[in-house]
Amino acid sequence: MKLTLQLAIILCCVIKVAVAQPPTISVPKNKDKSFSNNNILTMDDMVFDQLITPIKATTLDTNSILIYNTDGILKSMNLKTKKINWEVKASDADRHISGNNKLYIENGTVYIPFINGEIFALNNQNGKIYWKSRLGIIKDEIVLKGQSAQVVNGAISLSAQSRNQNIYSIDAKNGKLIWN
Repeated sequence: MKLTLQLAIILCCVIKVAVAQPPTISVPKNKDKSFSNNNILTMDDMVFDQLITPIKATTLDTNSILIYNTDGILKSMNLKTKKINWEVKASDADRHISGNNKLYIENGTVYIPFINGEIFALNNQNGKIYWKSRLGIIKDEIVLKGQSAQVVNGAISLSAQSRNQNIYSIDAKNGKLIWN
């Protein structure tokens, strides 16, 4: 157990340096305080979040359409000029398709889950990212598939299709983990 704990601490320190932000770790709710693999904190149990700017209510851009391609890229296209206003893509969008995920818009904020486990909140008019979170750090793995980032009571609930199959609740205002 001591060696396992040391490995988890070393792993968390390495991850902190690699992504330049500490992971959010939910406290296990079971009585023996174990994680999803019943041994140690795994990459699947971590959620990385990054607040970029506070969310503000924004009017809906009625002159544009949002296009969520199967290549993992969300684009805004002007309906009159047919030109792309802005685009946002997952960090490894070149390796994944959209995963049949659905975007959700509330008060002008677009919430979009990507198949690699990233969730973005962004301004629908200019594509400015308010925050982004990532469920786990496993690359080349399907994490979110067939999900909608719908906001209910200020939270986004998503179920992961990765090895742990956790259910996550994320704060819609800042992308921080509420529970899993």
